[in-house]
Amino acid sequence: MGAKDAYLVLGMGKSGTSAARLLKQRGLDVHAYDDVKTSLPPDLSDVRLFTGSLEDFPYKHVIASPGLPQNHPVLKTARERRIPVISEIDLALEGYGGQVIAVTGTNGKSTTSALIDHLIRKLGRQVAFGGNIGVPLSELAFKGLPDYLVLEISSYQAMGSFLLAPRVSVFTNFSSDHLEMHGTIQEYFKAKMRLIDQTLEDGHLVTESPVLTLIKDKGYLYPKNTVLSDQLPSSFYDDLKAHSLLQEPHNLQNAAQAALGVSFLLNLDFKSILPHLRSFGGLEHRCEVVGRLGHSLIVNDSKATNVNSTLTALAAYEGRILLLLGGRPKQESMAPILKFKEKIARIITFGEAAAQVRRELSSLNVFEISHIQDLPSFLERSPVVEDILLFSPACASFDQFKNFEDRGLQFKMIVKQLPGFK
Repeated sequence: MGAKDAYLVLGMGKSGTSAARLLKQRGLDVHAYDDVKTSLPPDLSDVRLFTGSLEDFPYKHVIASPGLPQNHPVLKTARERRIPVISEIDLALEGYGGQVIAVTGTNGKSTTSALIDHLIRKLGRQVAFGGNIGVPLSELAFKGLPDYLVLEISSYQAMGSFLLAPRVSVFTNFSSDHLEMHGTIQEYFKAKMRLIDQTLEDGHLVTESPVLTLIKDKGYLYPKNTVLSDQLPSSFYDDLKAHSLLQEPHNLQNAAQAALGVSFLLNLDFKSILPHLRSFGGLEHRCEVVGRLGHSLIVNDSKATNVNSTLTALAAYEGRILLLLGGRPKQESMAPILKFKEKIARIITFGEAAAQVRRELSSLNVFEISHIQDLPSFLERSPVVEDILLFSPACASFDQFKNFEDRGLQFKMIVKQLPGFK
């Protein structure tokens, strides 16, 4: 097979590596490009890896990993030469004949999509779960895709994908995020709407009223079978509360959207799904109860990578809160946190966001540490007396950690070693 028939995988993170494996399995010639990496896993040792500039560009297709800037030089070259750019999602979905339920939104999409996967499994169907969370779709496709797919879809993934075709789409909620990638909130919303645009004509959309208002105001089309989870009768939520382990308001909303989505996907009565909510305990790093320090509840919400997500966590708990806040700030104000000033007894800030937190939340009791590794020494001088120690950073993790999972694991390891932890 000549070089002109080769596929170039751009970006060799988890998604790109999985895409390269899938292409190899299909018997295709694969080259790889990455801005930083200089080696590939052993099973991809025969794949040519390029960094820096590409002097020659003899490719049939370019497979783009999610999150790459649209002005990346390799993407620009591909467009100039009219070489098709395919998303990792579309590569995996090529030829797929099953049914897709896809979840997007600013917050809550991981819990909602994980609960959807849980419910479908409990109902006895063969299902695979991936996308933006857990396993890249290409890795799932490498092993063979079942009749049902649950996909968490980020704005990055939605932007470049054309083959999603969900039977059911869930748009959890919307607020400002990822402006470093999209530039404006309008472009961010437009990226999210790519998923809704691809929903099957006779499919369903599950969302909430503020999202539908935005869709209408901006002139987007949406499925005629659209259901608003915040407009359901109180009896609906009474049933949810009676069956779900997750009782916080935001989690009940997640459960409502998940149960509705599954009922539409499988054409089942909502009440037949309810009993299976009892066996779902929530996600690690999302309002995860770690234990107690004396009388104080310790909550790991490392997945809160934007302000709105932290607001959701603050709203979920009663009592006085010691809030750990920081990381790499996004292009958004911290000021909305002041809405909960009566709850927040103290803030401990860390990382690159510390100056912004001190400036915008100066009316609160703000203390600074350089890294969460310094938390034990701070608490030795000033012990936790609040009802809740809430680790909900409201920022990206990449200033000091690999990702939000790494950040959450480090936090849990630290607090579990504190004197009095139980």
